[in-house]
Amino acid sequence: MLNRIYDLSGWNLSQPQPSAPNAPITDGAQTDKYISSLLVVVQNAPLSTENAFADMAFIVSFNALDQELTTAALWHGLELKPEDDRTVTVGELYASEGPAALLDAINTTFGLNIASYACTDTSSLAAMIDLLGGINAELTAEEAEYLNRALGSSELRAGEAMLTGTQSMVHAMDEISGEFAFGGLQRSLKLVDSAVLNMRRTATKETMLPLLAKVMGSINTDLDIETVRGFAYEILKAEEFSIHSLPVPCEGSFEWFEQGDARCLAVDLEANKAALRELIY
Repeated sequence: MLNRIYDLSGWNLSQPQPSAPNAPITDGAQTDKYISSLLVVVQNAPLSTENAFADMAFIVSFNALDQELTTAALWHGLELKPEDDRTVTVGELYASEGPAALLDAINTTFGLNIASYACTDTSSLAAMIDLLGGINAELTAEEAEYLNRALGSSELRAGEAMLTGTQSMVHAMDEISGEFAFGGLQRSLKLVDSAVLNMRRTATKETMLPLLAKVMGSINTDLDIETVRGFAYEILKAEEFSIHSLPVPCEGSFEWFEQGDARCLAVDLEANKAALRELIY
């Protein structure tokens, strides 16, 4: 397996590399051959577990022409509208019907045409982050205190920190503070940004082979290894590189209201549809 990965890797960035056959996104009748997109799901139990809940869900797109990476983080409680006209949340749909059904519902709800998915679990993602040397994060005093308490440590302080894989998972997913709605979405987007930037800084064949081996052994995907390699290589080889991100629901598109004793959320799906399409296309 490792020899096969080595043959396919091509991580010498000083040499020209062929492009992998990435599936393009289509915007209506128009096909943009420069954009590749992927639904990435991180579940709360090992991949072998049935009916696992989706802790994090991202739409990751790369525009090779503009050399731009965009990431949208979808709240697990966001209600989608599949083609059968029912209403179901991101987390519930993934747990009950799996990634293909979730992908179809996201495409239907937001007018997208994402072709593929890749799923992993929190422990595997933490291990991948450790192979990258951790991720950079700017911690508030409250976040540092929470992480220390949750993980039985005293090493973290407010300010810039290099988080391990486990620390980054707790930081991104736990509801650390109720003061900021969807704070976990913002932290998970920063996790992705930091991981990509760290990968670009350390992108050599020697450093990427263990990561690629870990990735291919720790994901459930409808892509083959050549396409995964090509998607990663396009991001790594970009000289001028920008990252843009979006939490979904996005700012100004939702409102909390009281219904009996429950606190409920009203989300403007059309506003989020417009924001997502602008981000990706």
